[in-house]
Amino acid sequence: MEKIIQVVAAVIIKDDKVLLTSRPSGKIYANYWEFPGGKVELQENIITALVRELKEEINLEVEPHNCQLLTAIEHLYQHGLVQLSVVTVQAWSGRLQPLEGQNIYWQELKQECNLHPCLPTTDKILKLIKQKYR
Repeated sequence: MEKIIQVVAAVIIKDDKVLLTSRPSGKIYANYWEFPGGKVELQENIITALVRELKEEINLEVEPHNCQLLTAIEHLYQHGLVQLSVVTVQAWSGRLQPLEGQNIYWQELKQECNLHPCLPTTDKILKLIKQKYR
């Protein structure tokens, strides 16, 4: 039986662009593009985990009431089954800053993503968002 990994990702949209980040060096799938977020720790719910991860990774302050579950995606990677909760973030504060050495990119919603490589879940979420925000 594969390992199950609970993860949460943020969909942050500003000026018809969605925020993507690259995975930091030293982590599995380093330099792959993804939505900001991370693992849900024991004793955390998805919103608490997302608020923590956004502060730790990109210096954004998010209030739980500004988060809403968009969808859930499962994907089997080599290291385990990732159960990904995708959450939209309606408002935030703080200066966007890559705190783990990652790259940051604002992807136009009306254009195809030319960032490579992307995690398979990133591609799935981008397709979903483009349908929703046409």
